Amino acid sequence: MANGEREKQLIEQALSGSSDAFSELVRPCHSKAYAVAFRYMRNEQDASDALQEAYIKLFTRLHTFAHQSRFETWLIRIVINCCYDALRKQKKDRTVGGEAAEALVEQAGIENTRSDEAPEAAALQSERQRMLKRAMACMAKDHRDVLVLREYEQFSYEEIARILLISPGTVKSRIHRAKQALRDILMEQNPEFFV
Repeated sequence: MANGEREKQLIEQALSGSSDAFSELVRPCHSKAYAVAFRYMRNEQDASDALQEAYIKLFTRLHTFAHQSRFETWLIRIVINCCYDALRKQKKDRTVGGEAAEALVEQAGIENTRSDEAPEAAALQSERQRMLKRAMACMAKDHRDVLVLREYEQFSYEEIARILLISPGTVKSRIHRAKQALRDILMEQNPEFFV
């Protein structure tokens, strides 16, 4: 039986009330869904809470899944929406941009400086981290989303398109504009680093 057919069968069983079918449907996507939640929430408990909320929404809205994209893609979109909802509810000083910036900073290896590095190098790394976080916080949500999904989570253009409900061409365009915007913001905020 093909994966798509098995997926449809599991969805039908879950809609009929089978919790085992729902678990089997979600299990292959759990690690990636948790990783996305953690990147946005930056804390295990908050990520777990957001993921649980996503699973509840997924279960209550499973009947609306139209099989126009992969199930995993649909789940990731729900997870991202639940993370945004949770972050809004928290009313913290930290913005989603700050969370996304931290993800990109970690991926770039900027955050963790080694203890054997010269103090000047550690200070420079720390300054770069601060600059990137501040710049990401200034970016439009659309730009932050595509950068995090592409550069950190390594989704393909097609997967990002399905998650964000836009065309692959729009994804490519947004990534290009996001990188340009990030570069412009960094240059405007920190011209001394680009001399």
